[in-house]
Amino acid sequence: MKRFVFLFAVLLAFGLVLPAPVALAEDYTYVGAAFGTWPNQNNWRDHNNQINGYPDDLNDKATVATGKSVLVTVSDITVGVIDVQTGVSGDGVIGIEGERMLSLGNRDGSSTVNGRIEFRDCYLCSSGTLAIVASTTLTGSGTVLAGNHYTGLVGGYINTASGQTLTSDVVLEGQLRIPARLTNNGSVKVANASDTLELTTNNKDGSGDWICDAGLLDVYDSIELGGTGDWLISDDDADNNSVVRFSSDVELVNTTGNFVIFGGVLDADTDICTTGDLTFEDPDVTDVDTRIIIRVGSGATFNASSCP
Repeated sequence: MKRFVFLFAVLLAFGLVLPAPVALAEDYTYVGAAFGTWPNQNNWRDHNNQINGYPDDLNDKATVATGKSVLVTVSDITVGVIDVQTGVSGDGVIGIEGERMLSLGNRDGSSTVNGRIEFRDCYLCSSGTLAIVASTTLTGSGTVLAGNHYTGLVGGYINTASGQTLTSDVVLEGQLRIPARLTNNGSVKVANASDTLELTTNNKDGSGDWICDAGLLDVYDSIELGGTGDWLISDDDADNNSVVRFSSDVELVNTTGNFVIFGGVLDADTDICTTGDLTFEDPDVTDVDTRIIIRVGSGATFNASSCP
């Protein structure tokens, strides 16, 4: 629901009136009940603390204060910037139901997530989507969290429009498929044995860490990996099954991060080269698989003087 100002150009010589609708930017704050629906104007207040629509335009800002939570329950909600807060009342949360989409633009250059964005479970639904329609940065100390039905969450997609980049300072965690062009300056993490986090389609880089504490971190689909972030694999429980897997069509480019393995498996069907170090330690826990697998035709070089 939007507000428009109609600017009338009056052409007296011809007696014509030409309406020119212009969408106004508006800053909204969520005031509704826990996980109330996004597209309900009664759940939002504008900058004058009035009921006046809800955020649904690339000119709009949506603020979810500490302890508040709102749910995307329609096929696509579009917003220019978000501010998801945290504090003594707990995290603010934007929930995206399975098969729903939140499209995020770049009205102010960046959005802030100190609380959480969650991909929420619903009846017989599959993954939800966070779509980046204009290059932007997610700043803050918060988390974008997906999971499986056992955790009350569902898987999530993080996409970018053609030619656009998501720069993330936050934690991207769980059952995620990330085709997005991504600069990870926070962390990308899988920590549940039932979850698979997929890095695919578009290139990834950044200074943030890539973490597998349980489950599968799967990298594939002709992408380039670069940056200074470390690859951290740990497994101190036989049920965690921590695996990082690089497929044969992945290329590591100008990688300077360390590889730190404390339990778990690094499985590479492509060449690994980094100027960073390798730390490899078996946690000495019964039935924990601790290996580095380099497939036939591939090689691994750590602490290299330079890499392609």
